[in-house]
Amino acid sequence: MDVDATVTQILHEMTRIPASLKSWRTPVIDLLNDNRLFNCNPADANRWRPIIKTLYDSDKTALPELLGPLLFLLTKIFTNHWG
Repeated sequence: MDVDATVTQILHEMTRIPASLKSWRTPVIDLLNDNRLFNCNPADANRWRPIIKTLYDSDKTALPELLGPLLFLLTKIFTNHWG
């Protein structure tokens, strides 16, 4: 993911302000839904790790929201395969 290191640093600093969750939550979740994130190099992934951890620690609905489409797809695959 070619995001400038300065942008991830600013985002990381924003995660330290609890009231700013609404401003950075949606872009981070959109990033997690982007397949390019999983093709980034380890150095880039390490910059995103504290941001993603803060998201899951501060917003308990983020993980189910992210996994929802995946679970729906898996249910549909297994239903069609076995049924």
